[in-house]
Amino acid sequence: MPLMTTVTSKGQVVIPKPIRDHFNIQAFTKMVFEVVGDNIIVKPTPTISQMAGFIKSKKHFTQEDYDRAIGEAIVKEFKGK
Repeated sequence: MPLMTTVTSKGQVVIPKPIRDHFNIQAFTKMVFEVVGDNIIVKPTPTISQMAGFIKSKKHFTQEDYDRAIGEAIVKEFKGK
């Protein structure tokens, strides 16, 4: 069943609750928008753990390695602003 929402004057939309629940979309989840033909595809960005195995490497990365890299990237991002 299609669900409707309205675009606000600021260009914002509310994702209907059944869709948020189905995809476990929480507050502050980053979303990806993609145009495919005449359609707009909207999907949550994958988490680091969901991307595990996406990039092949001979080096083994621990959760601490991922956490450190993310922390460094956040600090770098905020220093640039």
